[in-house]
Amino acid sequence: MNTVSILTWNIKHNKTDSFYCGLNKILDSSKIDILILQEASGIDFNIEDQYAEIPNINNGQKWVRLFYRKESKLNFENVKIELRNKLFFVEFNIKNSIFTLCGSHFYSKTNKGNQLNMSGNQDDRNNDIPSLISKYEEERNHTKTILVGDFNYNPFDKFMNININAKGNKNIVNLLKKKNNTDNLFYNPMWNLFGDYNFAEKTEKPSGTYYLKNPDSEQFFWNILDGVLLRPAMMDTLLIDSLKIIYELENIKLINNKLDKNNSFINDKYSDHLPVTFTLNLDKIK
Repeated sequence: MNTVSILTWNIKHNKTDSFYCGLNKILDSSKIDILILQEASGIDFNIEDQYAEIPNINNGQKWVRLFYRKESKLNFENVKIELRNKLFFVEFNIKNSIFTLCGSHFYSKTNKGNQLNMSGNQDDRNNDIPSLISKYEEERNHTKTILVGDFNYNPFDKFMNININAKGNKNIVNLLKKKNNTDNLFYNPMWNLFGDYNFAEKTEKPSGTYYLKNPDSEQFFWNILDGVLLRPAMMDTLLIDSLKIIYELENIKLINNKLDKNNSFINDKYSDHLPVTFTLNLDKIK
């Protein structure tokens, strides 16, 4: 089986020793092949022995950074940075399996107000994303694409469903693909990770990747803002049991059992987001 393991994490510019300890435990325990970090600009990472960074020569803040494990024997080319370093396109070739990965950090809401009233300014700033994805795919002449990162939208938000055209059911994606004769769709498997219980492991779990501080009665508390979206050609590559929000590593807890002094369940020694990991079986690319 030709597999690749991927981890994405918005680290909130963290460069403390406790963060490095947590990151290295994740990388070592999960044998991550591709690492995508958001909000990591200007930080020197102590992972150079095992990982190499895909260079971004653009000026400005590096909202997205990509690393790959040297032992993975993967090749990459056609690097393209768009949307002021918010989108990081790379075409990977792993044992003759070719696909596009777009490391992402969508613009966030300008304020943390009522989530039911999404900021129009946020949508406006992200409005070019669908066309930028399509443009890259046209240049590469294929739609074997995945988006990975911090989308700053929940799966149920209008921008994700309408603008990005990301649906939470593979059958619906296939139906719309056939009906409209288009690959301009994404499967969003992150819908599966809502809820506070892991039925497979019979344990409680966090209900998202980000906890909104000081929520009022109309807000959602836990949000799933991070993860992966897959084009129809890539949907079946996802090993669904591998898709996880990481919240504990041996003796390192990324979440607290009760609200901390910052009114959050997430341990801010590491970040205000939780990392997401998953594995693809590249033999299943269509």
